[in-house]
Amino acid sequence: MSQRSSFDLFIDMMAPGTKRGVSVSVRDAKGQPKVVDVAARAAAALVELVQLGKPLRVGQFQSVEVQNLDKIIETARRAIEGKGRRGSWRFFSTISGVDAAAKSFVFRPQPGATFAVIVPLPG
Repeated sequence: MSQRSSFDLFIDMMAPGTKRGVSVSVRDAKGQPKVVDVAARAAAALVELVQLGKPLRVGQFQSVEVQNLDKIIETARRAIEGKGRRGSWRFFSTISGVDAAAKSFVFRPQPGATFAVIVPLPG
């Protein structure tokens, strides 16, 4: 899709990246477009967050069931958003719980952010 750089975040589950990953286009904090490869499992979890639009704990994800999913999501988030300071995430936020098991992730784009995801049709 030639318009992918017009979005702040564009996840294409149909466009393979290198090493069995998924190609993700994102504009950095300065507005410059870049393409990063994200592990397929991490991309699936991020797409689920976008689609549902509500916080999910690690055990609530339907698209991915792996150990250490929180670390996988955080690694993907850093690849997409860079190494920001705490609370500066532009798309995917963490909601702390009373313990590590209660930590949730949510897709909460900054106001005015544009985004799109492309996923295969079910079936």
